[in-house]
Formats: sequence, structure tokens, C-alpha cells
Amino acid sequence: MTESTDPDVLPDRDVVNRLELIADEVNVGDSVDSVMESIVGAVIKHTPWTLCWVAMIDTVAERILHDYHAGAYHPDYLFDFQNWDLSETISLHVARTGEVMAFEDVGAVPDFPYLKGAHDAAGIVSALYLSIPFEHESQSVVLNVNLPHAHVFSASEISLARGIATFAAIAFRNVLAKDRAIEAEAAEKVKLAELNAAILQKNASLERLSDAQGRLLRLQTEGADVPTLCAEVSELLGMPMLLLDPFYQQLGFAGFTADAADVLAELVARRRGGQSARHDPRPAMVVLDGRSVIITNVVEDNTLVATVVLEVADATTPSPTVMQVLELARVHVSLMVMRYRASFETEARFAREFIDALASGSSNLSITQHAGLLGVRLQSTSQVMLAQIGGLATAMSRRAFDELAQFIAARLRQSGVSLVAAPTGESDLMIVLTNVNPWGSERVTKILRRSVAEGTRLMDRTAEGITVAVGIGGGFSGIDGLRRSHYEASRALQITLTSGHIDGDLSFDDAGTYAVLASTPLEDRQLFVQRYLKPLLDYDRMHGGAFFTTLETYFEAIGNVPRTAERLFLHVSTVRYRLRRIEELAGISLEDEEDRLRLQLCLRFARLAEAASDALPSGGESPLSGPGQKRLRAVGDAHY
Repeated sequence: MTESTDPDVLPDRDVVNRLELIADEVNVGDSVDSVMESIVGAVIKHTPWTLCWVAMIDTVAERILHDYHAGAYHPDYLFDFQNWDLSETISLHVARTGEVMAFEDVGAVPDFPYLKGAHDAAGIVSALYLSIPFEHESQSVVLNVNLPHAHVFSASEISLARGIATFAAIAFRNVLAKDRAIEAEAAEKVKLAELNAAILQKNASLERLSDAQGRLLRLQTEGADVPTLCAEVSELLGMPMLLLDPFYQQLGFAGFTADAADVLAELVARRRGGQSARHDPRPAMVVLDGRSVIITNVVEDNTLVATVVLEVADATTPSPTVMQVLELARVHVSLMVMRYRASFETEARFAREFIDALASGSSNLSITQHAGLLGVRLQSTSQVMLAQIGGLATAMSRRAFDELAQFIAARLRQSGVSLVAAPTGESDLMIVLTNVNPWGSERVTKILRRSVAEGTRLMDRTAEGITVAVGIGGGFSGIDGLRRSHYEASRALQITLTSGHIDGDLSFDDAGTYAVLASTPLEDRQLFVQRYLKPLLDYDRMHGGAFFTTLETYFEAIGNVPRTAERLFLHVSTVRYRLRRIEELAGISLEDEEDRLRLQLCLRFARLAEAASDALPSGGESPLSGPGQKRLRAVGDAHY
């Protein structure tokens, strides 16, 4: 480009002066927009150029973000630069390349036809474009100056434009630096405010924890009961609270109605996990039947001693402070439960010592002393039950068995039964009914079985196949009567277990002669049955006969042949024939009293062992097949 004599050409000597004037105005701007607005105003004011336009362009999105203009445009020209299609404009080209571009007459520029049309409409002819450095990768500021006639931009003018761009870049940088400083200061203030808020919150949390600790300690020193502790914890946490024992029975509650507490306790019991879940003290937030609750276990020596349940108003996770107060409450619940456990263990020890004294045959004085500690009146009628629990995957600890015994006792007491219960071994339980239940022992054994099943499942939800064999003594008064009832219960349990009925119950009164027969050594019983009954059993197997059932029915009919035939739905002659064959096979005579006694003993020995031997017929019933059976009776023909 060459110097021009055009009157609009800027002499070199004026460049510095004009730059100083423009710089003074541009540097006044306190924001990017105000700097851009100052540029166009200063250019029109201090240069011979009649039109100035400055735009911030997003080079990636190809759109104008901000733009300012000043100077004389065609009066009919509408400024709508932000809706331009920039893809074919010189402005986008300069923004991307940083190139300085000057045009004497834009109408003669073939590369940018869109530019020519826009400039013709604006009433301008010559144009100069250059970019202003800006601190953003995808944004650039473009400076455009124009004249309404053809003009060759001199080196001085281009230098002036470059100088304006340099001062503008410095102004942008200063503004951005100032903005960053303001933002940093604001961020620092926010951090300080957050820190102050955190300190205040921490102080409030510490005060709340200190207050909670003081209130809970006061309750401990005053020996407050469980309902009082529940009410205090509920108030501290602002949530209804339910406290359950290891069997998910209510110890106390606050903030609930009695019915609501019952429903929630049942829901928690249904949700119970296996042993690992029972031993995990970490709080767990769960939803039970649409109710959001926090469940935390109180564990001592790897044993569940209580469960704390809190109902949350909504499903949001409680604040850390609330969880800390909960942990503090859990500790105090543990202390209170331990205090109650001391009382419980004392009672359990008294019960165990009383039961042990009775089981071991201690002196009358010892039994009387232990009974007195429990408030048991030996002058009243008492009854002993012995139970053996089977099917446990692992042996229960002494502590767990004591808890199970007390759980069973609580269930029986709820039904109006007065009793003392305690373990007598790893799986044996003795129950002394201190008043004879008006419903009888059958009702008591049903509650006992149900309680054992429920208690073992609550302690371990994986427990399956639990069996309970029960021996029941008679009801007697006085120490001697209590000893007798214990002996009878022991014999009845022995008969039950000897016969293989590990899930049956038997009263000594219902055992009849089996109470004596069961004491005969097993080998002697087997030899006796082999000697007299084996020939009949072998014949029945080989020929499909029914000699065993016929003989059994004959004795039940007290040797009356017509009555035997009637019961078996047979002709009298058929029965007589069978009896003769029985005499031949067994080598005995039914007319002989001693032989009749031998056969009757054999039949009872056989029925005593029927549950454990596939070789015996199953047509008859022993007293072990269900409570209340007092004698053997045939039920149709045998199947063997």
C-alpha cells in the first residue's frame, strides 16, 4: 500500500497524540462491554474515520456475542449484526486468523460478497479490519473502521489501528484481572462465611451432644426406667423411638401409640436378618411398609441385647449431628440394658439354681431355699415338664439359652401360667408349673412348642427343622410331690426319646406300662421281641398275613374271640384259625397265662420301638403318637 493525498489520511505526526487521547478514554472502562463502547466512541471522536464497529465473536459457534458501533451510517440502514450469517464474513476470518485486512473499496472485493452488500446498504466504501487480543480460546474481538468513499489506508493509519487494538487489549486484560480479583475476593468471602458457618454448626453440634450426654447421664444416675429413657432419646432426636429385646419384644417406646408400636415391632421382626445382621451395630435406614426407619442394634460381647428403632419423618438421611446423638443414645441404651440384664441374670441364676437343685436331688432344705428366692410356694400343687430341643445347627451359648428360656416363660405367663423355667443342659429345658393350668398340660405344651419355634427363628432366621420332645410329670404338692413330678417327667421324656419321637410329648400318666418297659435295656427288649414275635412278623411279610394285628386285637378284646372277629370284620372261624397258627409259629399256648403275658410284653416292646424300626407294622398307635393316648389299639389290618 502507498501513501495517499486523501484528506482523510492521518499524518504520522498525529498518531501518538491521538493514541494518547483514545487510551485515556478506553482505560476508563470497568467492564468488557464498557471498554468496547469506549473504543467506538473514542475512534469516532479522535480519528478521521467516520464509522467504527467493535464486536466480540464466538469463533466456534460463529456468532456475535456483543457489538457496539458509532459514526455516520446510511439513515435507512438497520443494525442487526447479531443475526448475521458470519460463516462468509471478513469479521469471522479476521477473528480466527488475527490478520489485518484493509480494503480501498469493498465493492471491488470478490472474496466476500456478503460484506459488499452489507457495506453498500450501510453507505460505506473503504474498510479496515483487525483483531484485538482477548483472553479466551473461542472468543475474539474484531475492530472495524470505515469511510464513505474509496480510501487507501496508510501505514500510519494501520499503526494507529494497531495501537488502538493494543490499548484495548490492555484495557480488556485489566478489566478481566479486576473481575478475577473481585471473584477471588468474593470466593474467599464465601469460604470464610462457610468456615464460620461450619464453626457455628460444629459448636452447636458439640453443645447438642454435650446437652444430650448430660441429660442421659442424669437418667443413668437416677436409675430411670426404660420408658423414661425412650422418652428422653425421642425428644433429643426429634423422632418416635421403639426399643426391642433380642426377641423383638417391646421394652419401651415413646412418640408412638401402643398400636403403632405393636405394628412397627412386628415389621422389624419380619425384616430381621441372620446372625451377622443381628451382630452389626451400624445404623441402617430402611423402609418398612412405607415407613422410613433407622434401625441400630445394641450389641455386647457379639450378642444382640436390644434393637433401637426410630421413625424418620421423610426419607432424607439424618444429619451427622443426629447420627452422633443416636450413637450416644445407643451407648446409654446399652448401659441401661446391662443394668436390666444384671437383674434378669440374677433371676435366671435363681431359676437355674432351683432347677439344678431339683434335678440333682439336693436336700429338701436347699430346694426350699431356692424356691423361696423365686417366690415359689411348695405347698401348692406343682407340675414338672422336661423338654429337649433338637435340630439346632449349632449349640446355643448359656446366655442365649437363658434368654430363650425367659422368652418361653414370658409367652406362657401371657397365657396365665405361673412357672419357673431354666436350661438343664445344652439343649434341655425344665419348666416347673407353680399352679396347675386350668387348660391342662396339652395347652401348655402347644404354647411351649410355638414359643421355641418363634424364639429360635427370632434368634436366627435361618433356623429350620427345630424339634421339641416333652416329658410331662403329674401335679403334686410339697417337696416330695415336686420330686415325684420331676421323676415322672424325666421317665416320660426318656420314653419319648427312646421310641424315636423327637418331636412328640408324653405325660407319665399316659405312658401306662411303657413307663416301666422303657427302663428295660434295649438289647433285652430286642431279644425278647425276636424270640416270640419274629416268627409272626416273618410269616406276615412272606405271605401277606395279619397275625400281628390279629394277636394285638385279641389281647385288646381281653381274649374274647367273637369281639376280636367283630373288630377285624372277620368270621369267628377265621380268627380261631389265625390264633391256632400264631400258637404254632410262636411255640406258645394262648391258654397259658405266662405265655399270654410274654406276648403282651412283646407287643408293647414292639410298639415302643415302632418309630425307629421299619420291620414293625404301623397299624397300631402307641401313647407316643400323640398326647392323651392311654392304650394300644389296632386300626385295621397292618401294612408292612
